[in-house]
Amino acid sequence: MRTFLRRNKEEIIVSFIFLFFAFGFNVYRVQGDGVQYYAFLEYMLRPLLGAGCHPEGLSNPGFQQAGCAFLNAPFYYVAYLIESIFQRSWNFNGITLRTIAVNIASNFYVCTALIIAVKILKLLRFKHIVLPIISIVFSTAVFTASAITPSWNHASDIFITTLLLFLFLRCVKTDEKPYLLLGLFSVVAILVRYVNCVLILPIAIYFIMIKDYKGLKKFLIGLLVSGWIIPCCFLIYNGSPLSPFSGDSVERIASAMPMFPVFVLKYLIHPLHGLFIWSPATILSLTGLLIVSQEQRKLSLVFLGMFFLFLFFYGYMHFWYAGWSFSNRYLVNLFPVFVIGLASCLDRFQKSALLLTLIFTAYSIFLFFNWYLCIFHPEFENPGAMIYAWGAGLPTNDACLLEKVTPGTFFQRIWEVCRYKYLFKLFT
Repeated sequence: MRTFLRRNKEEIIVSFIFLFFAFGFNVYRVQGDGVQYYAFLEYMLRPLLGAGCHPEGLSNPGFQQAGCAFLNAPFYYVAYLIESIFQRSWNFNGITLRTIAVNIASNFYVCTALIIAVKILKLLRFKHIVLPIISIVFSTAVFTASAITPSWNHASDIFITTLLLFLFLRCVKTDEKPYLLLGLFSVVAILVRYVNCVLILPIAIYFIMIKDYKGLKKFLIGLLVSGWIIPCCFLIYNGSPLSPFSGDSVERIASAMPMFPVFVLKYLIHPLHGLFIWSPATILSLTGLLIVSQEQRKLSLVFLGMFFLFLFFYGYMHFWYAGWSFSNRYLVNLFPVFVIGLASCLDRFQKSALLLTLIFTAYSIFLFFNWYLCIFHPEFENPGAMIYAWGAGLPTNDACLLEKVTPGTFFQRIWEVCRYKYLFKLFT
């Protein structure tokens, strides 16, 4: 037991910290875009659930990216079985056993991603492990994706991208070479979010750079062997193997897209959900990827390539602001890339990087609670509105918070939404 604890102490620490705060602030409801994902999950499981199942979601869910539904399905099905055994459907003011199960699924996948991230940092032999992971979790939209918007596909996206990078590093850093698995899970990543297809290019280029042509061949075989799943899902759930690339909606999106990726900078520095504005710790991450040792230089190019490819593709999207979001949620699947970069920065600059990391993380956490408590409008306002609210002593979103904004009301509101208060009430 002691040996296990010693070998896995970092994994245990990051899991405990994450789960402690996730339990405190989990939102067990299905809301926003998550309604569509939840409805599609029920639609996908309908043949398995039988005629007696009463869906809780939309009657016409539309087709969603199916990977998230596949990953959440086991948790949903367990909740459905419990309801079937007890012949009862629980509803706690709009929170049902099935929505709780989907929330648990998001917590599970993100927590698993943190454990995999620890193994990635150990594999790359970084000295700092816990801090870069915890910093990125609470500085970016990772925590929001797992606890606040659980039915959306971002938690699954974080998990599958982290797993993909771990398999890739196992291929290049160890004697075990899971090339076929790398190809297989690349297909799963695409099903979770179509734009994840850009992950394939940097990986393939890296194998060419190191002249691992045999590994590249096996990786591509893994892609081809499992790639049939994608058009098959399109055919089963949407009537055509090419459904995402046809229809009026695709034409409307294509007609609204600019000739060049003009929204790239807005993803990074616009006050409305710009990554660097809301999550400045990611600046240290990119710095860390740029100053790696000669030994890690080629790998850092892979990670930087992933970052810039996502920026490039999303730069064409006119809905760059990511709607109701903390920081920029479209880039949240780059969690393992940001963790690696921040670990590199901490190892290189030591105390100065440590101080900046703590400051940037504290800023993002403070910003998160202002966003979460609706001190400013969580969709249409920015950190400047937070500063105004505190300076004026009044929230900008009066419908949610009528009291004056003071440290006392701020911490009182945090306590009101934190579920640990119910545990304390048992002893008072």
